[in-house]
Amino acid sequence: MSFSNSGIVADEGTISAMVIAFGECQSEAMASEQTVVNARSNLATQWQSDSAAPRFFQAVDQWLAGFGRVRQGLDMLNSNMQTYARLTTTTEDDTALQAGGWATP
Repeated sequence: MSFSNSGIVADEGTISAMVIAFGECQSEAMASEQTVVNARSNLATQWQSDSAAPRFFQAVDQWLAGFGRVRQGLDMLNSNMQTYARLTTTTEDDTALQAGGWATP
């Protein structure tokens, strides 16, 4: 998207870049979440404590639950960006076909 005096103008390159960026963001979020899950699992097998370990693991579990909600939001944004990209491409293609058709004999 670029800005002009008349407002926001969408262009295919920017929309494609945004869709790719959302995909990369989701991949990074999934990798981060898996890293925390793996660390929690490894720590659970090695760290035993009557008071600290259960509280720590509860906090990690709460963080993972919250992060799951963040990932759901990212999934929704990514889905909406892909839908937007398809709609704008279809609209631009249809407009180009209609505009080009007037000059055909």
